[in-house]
Amino acid sequence: MNFIKKRNLPELLAPAGSFEHLKAAVAAGADAIYMGGEKFGARAYAHNFSREDMIEALQFAHFHERKLYLTVNTLMKEKELFEELGDFLFPYYENGLDGVIVQDIGAVRFIRENFPDLEIHGSTQLTVTDFRGAVAAKRMGMTRVVPARELSLAEIKRIKKDIFILSSLLISLLLIYTLSNIIFKVEVIHSNKNIIKLVTKELEDNGIKKYKFVKNYQEIEKIKKKILEENKDTLEWLEIIREGTKYTIRVEERIINNKPKDNKIYNIVASKNAVIKNIYAESGEKVRSINTYVKKGDIIISSDITLPNNEKISKTASGKVQGEVWYSINIEYPYQYHEIKYTGNKKKVLVLNLLNKRISFFDFHKYKTFNRNIKYIFNNNITPISLIYEDEFETNIINEIYDYATAREKAITKAKKKLLEKYSNIEEVTNVKIINEEDKETKISLSLFVTCLEDITEYQEVVDNSQ
Repeated sequence: MNFIKKRNLPELLAPAGSFEHLKAAVAAGADAIYMGGEKFGARAYAHNFSREDMIEALQFAHFHERKLYLTVNTLMKEKELFEELGDFLFPYYENGLDGVIVQDIGAVRFIRENFPDLEIHGSTQLTVTDFRGAVAAKRMGMTRVVPARELSLAEIKRIKKDIFILSSLLISLLLIYTLSNIIFKVEVIHSNKNIIKLVTKELEDNGIKKYKFVKNYQEIEKIKKKILEENKDTLEWLEIIREGTKYTIRVEERIINNKPKDNKIYNIVASKNAVIKNIYAESGEKVRSINTYVKKGDIIISSDITLPNNEKISKTASGKVQGEVWYSINIEYPYQYHEIKYTGNKKKVLVLNLLNKRISFFDFHKYKTFNRNIKYIFNNNITPISLIYEDEFETNIINEIYDYATAREKAITKAKKKLLEKYSNIEEVTNVKIINEEDKETKISLSLFVTCLEDITEYQEVVDNSQ
């Protein structure tokens, strides 16, 4: 019968100066064993393990579900640190070494940067005697420290207690801060359901939605400006008000009237050279026909109207004219294509770094690849805690190799996109003709003649020259 009450026991660590010692430690119930290799061990005259022996020891320990740590606890010269340490550790790291026991802080940084998954334990030679030393070791990347031999058990407990109290206090404060800066409700006030749907979608695309962090004044102003600019034909005015953990959005719909707002008389003329494809005349008289060529400034819908009794009157023309317009464009496209493309998705994540662990809050949809900007809310060299805001921008990494035909199609697609971005009045690209094409080893070069359907409507004031 087992009368020992189960509890969280500390790891029982034993030294081993030979393979026989290793076997004895495992048989006696040690949870982990530490050993020295051919280099960088403080016990220079001990029987240290060769590379082959160390790998065999690792395999033996892991077979028996025990951990094995390697002592790398000498002070190192620059050549040893940057030319020898990496080659020494790599075969053990590759075979699953559980951790290293280190004294040299330069070695700590080197190992953290080059072997990021390897645990680093601070050697007793570091002489950690209080919680500030323990926190400093943590911030350097160590997951455990062996306190100075001079400390009593009570003093070691005190170090752990001080760190726990400080950590608990900071976590409580951070939790209060976090919850008070999260939005739990977003309300758009308007009578038109379509407007509410539109504004809600725009707000969500810009990071204003439930369970997201509040935005500062500059961010709110930037978002308002962006939404109004992208929906200038639909929205007249927008206001975003924060009320504690709620955003209230008031919006005014824009009523579009393309007609001139003064009392002057206007004709509708061609804004550029084109072949007319469609004429939509709300008022005025058509003076051009479909499929006729017009030059910039030619009248298409006249303000002069002839009534059935042959009486002539003048009334401002209104309507819309679509024309076929042509563009010449040169474009190049590579056969090997690499792009880090932003998807447009972004989010603000609160990250707590605590005792070598990264904890993210309200990060419900994790990005596979992303770029980020980091802003520290809390960070210092005393405590093992830091709190940061991460602005994460989702990316899509494209690495592709194209043959000639595919590169040509990609170039044409790129040319169409450039035209649509440059000329807002283009409604459709109707045809693309390749005038010239050239293979330039690493890329294809095209000269294109592009036909587009475009809004060529332009209002021109009628000037009375009779007076």
